[in-house]
Amino acid sequence: MDTADFYLEEFWRSEWDWYFSHADIKTGAIQNGAKESVQEYLHRGEVIESCARKKMRRRYCVNGDIFQKIFTKKAFEKEGRQKVLYLKAKVADNVIRPVCSDIAKRYLETGVFDAKGFYELFDESLDINICLETEGYGRLLIHSLCRRHQNPDICVVSVLMPNNERAYAPLNDRLTARQHGSGYYLKAHGKNTSRMVVDMGLYFADYAILSMVLKYLKGLPEENRDENRIWGLLKRMAGSNPNAEDISGLLLMKGKLQGGMFHCMAWAQALFLEMMEEYRKDKSRKVFLKELSDRDKVWQTKKNIPDKIVKAMQKSGFNNFFGYVEFDEETDLHSMAEIEKEWNAIASLFHWKKREEVSVRFRKLGNHHATGLYFPALKCLCVDIRSPSSMIHEYFHMLDFEENDLSRGQSFYTCEILYAETLKEYMSGLPETDPQRMQWEGKTKYNRSYYLEPTEIFARCGEMYMTSILKIDNSLCRP
Repeated sequence: MDTADFYLEEFWRSEWDWYFSHADIKTGAIQNGAKESVQEYLHRGEVIESCARKKMRRRYCVNGDIFQKIFTKKAFEKEGRQKVLYLKAKVADNVIRPVCSDIAKRYLETGVFDAKGFYELFDESLDINICLETEGYGRLLIHSLCRRHQNPDICVVSVLMPNNERAYAPLNDRLTARQHGSGYYLKAHGKNTSRMVVDMGLYFADYAILSMVLKYLKGLPEENRDENRIWGLLKRMAGSNPNAEDISGLLLMKGKLQGGMFHCMAWAQALFLEMMEEYRKDKSRKVFLKELSDRDKVWQTKKNIPDKIVKAMQKSGFNNFFGYVEFDEETDLHSMAEIEKEWNAIASLFHWKKREEVSVRFRKLGNHHATGLYFPALKCLCVDIRSPSSMIHEYFHMLDFEENDLSRGQSFYTCEILYAETLKEYMSGLPETDPQRMQWEGKTKYNRSYYLEPTEIFARCGEMYMTSILKIDNSLCRP
């Protein structure tokens, strides 16, 4: 076993044991006094490849509103500092500037200066303050720097800086890169004095990002914090589990030296990038679920099911685990009885409870190009009778969705990252003409995005845990 395989096995063992910790039986050990038949059905040599009855056949020849404004595919093509700069520019252009322009427009039309919409972009703990400047050196300075020289329609405001100094900024215009330099301001010199000028969008982008992070963390229910990945990142940065009431003080570095604000922004940016990643996964999840909803109505109960099959459905052992059971009329009932025993053997390891709201349907799924499906909105688990080995994979999809998105939780974070990195490394090592790599890099449904979807990783890791750690090998769970 090479090093990568060793760490994968060790990690799967540790990461999955947390979920099954309530079970009385661990790592494949059978409860004392269990029947030999349970062991037999967990490790049977001969497997049932298909539950379809054999018969003679004729031979025929993809705050969410703000994220939506700045979310682009290009943002995720960038890395590190370039990604941060790109997102700050998007926040400046798509979030801050429109609000400032609207305030200026209303002032020019009515003579009333109302900055309420601007203040709503920021957390109250930041003490953001702007005032209208109708005369003075600052106004002349802004008019000389803006592209529309001497334009009387440019509204000028004074901005209170963190060090209690004031700067001047055009409310409904922007400064060029040369004018505000590599940072956010320029010292402009007059005869006997100097003034600081800033670009509203660029200067306040960091504060808007910080405010979005604060708003998200403060609104996070206490019972959801332990499994929340943004909160988990904050814990790792802080080195402890902060109280919700202390978040503003923690991020703002109150009582620290002057360099505190720089570290504050660095923390906020890191948390913001994690929030963007979670938002991307939310959008990807919506696309994933939409594709399921667009499929044929395989989740609907068939009409005119033969009485013999209906009786078998009513007596099926799967009724102990699901609220409704359906068999296709072509199901081989003898094979299905064996499948039920194998399922009971697996379920006994973890004492899986009955899911009253979930239905299981053994059908033919040929039109879907899949051997199994799970419909979260309908709470319906479908297994192709010609490939029962898909059931454990789909059951883990069901666990993921029914237990509040386990695949998106903090407990599964490291496992997801390890799986994704290992899969990417494996694919990059294949020849460019290899069919697997071509599919991985292609634009079909089963490409990189599909295999890196958190719920898909969760289901596949669940299968690996069953086969690699618990050594299960039967009709429902194959290595």
